[in-house]
Amino acid sequence: SEEKILGEVCEVKGGKGINDRSKDKTNDYIYPYYDSNGIKGFVKEHLFSGEYIVTARKLSIGSVHYVNGSYSPSDNTINITSLDKEMLSKNLAKDVISSYC
Repeated sequence: SEEKILGEVCEVKGGKGINDRSKDKTNDYIYPYYDSNGIKGFVKEHLFSGEYIVTARKLSIGSVHYVNGSYSPSDNTINITSLDKEMLSKNLAKDVISSYC
């Protein structure tokens, strides 16, 4: 099998701390806000959109979430998406998470 560096097949991004958020989804706060352990509220604007694997940057290593849509992640997360859009259309990320988590 061919070996590649992670950056050749995936894009890895950090999140952003957002203080203006609601505990519940409302007409204004529509985008999920992910922290290292999952959804911690809702925000007005999204930072990312697409298929992502969201995992902890610190403290909760082992927590892994699959997101397909628009969302905002906290600064305590690492957000990974494939550079191969064909791979994403096959939900490979979701299959990998289901197999190993």
